[in-house]
Amino acid sequence: MILAIPGAVIVVLGVLLLSSPTILGQLAGYTGMSTTNTISTPPDKLVVVPYGNFTFFEATIPQQDTLSATFKMNPAGLNIIVMNQGNYTLFTKNETAYPALTLLNVSSSASLTETYNSHWPNNTYYFVIQNNSPAKQTSDVLIHYTITSVSASSYVSYVPLMVVVVGLALLAVGGLPKRTKSDLVVQKPRVPLEKNERQQATPRMQMSTVAPQAGVSPAQVTTYPCKFCGATMRANEIFCPSCKRAQG
Repeated sequence: MILAIPGAVIVVLGVLLLSSPTILGQLAGYTGMSTTNTISTPPDKLVVVPYGNFTFFEATIPQQDTLSATFKMNPAGLNIIVMNQGNYTLFTKNETAYPALTLLNVSSSASLTETYNSHWPNNTYYFVIQNNSPAKQTSDVLIHYTITSVSASSYVSYVPLMVVVVGLALLAVGGLPKRTKSDLVVQKPRVPLEKNERQQATPRMQMSTVAPQAGVSPAQVTTYPCKFCGATMRANEIFCPSCKRAQG
């Protein structure tokens, strides 16, 4: 679990980076793998928007570049709509338009960011400022915007894949079965005993010999221990010569 849980978190982070270029770009900026360069900073522009009317400014955003705009208005509550050229033409004709971004009834200070969309036929954008404020007053709007370009290292695109690989490796290691200490004990193989070792390991009765009596052969002289005191007795003796107790 110590490795599996961080591995799962890292995999999720890698998938998030793969699916969200914006987050990947922010990460690249924090780590120094990308730098932001200012392409254009036009002077601030003050416009007056009467109630029930609108004004706009037009900006060209190069491919892969971003426009960041700030609007300060007094009184507040205006609408800010971002369109391409075709939708702006429909908007001026009071027809249905499909804006790229819409901010309704914004506060006195509003900010928006728009990056060039490669699906559009051109990179010209129209930023419409519409005064439908409930106050029904003419509003003064101060516009400031800049166009920036991001230069990223060629390795940035490989970062999400490397993150996913590291996470999967941790998951794989963390999922391996845990080995106990007993699993690590190596049992020595049993080696067959040699002949002399087997003889030493096998207990056997100790046979004591005594001097044979006259006329008795050594094969006929056998002894055995007393049942009570363990003294040596001949096979033909009934009473122990030591403790004098009968063996029967």
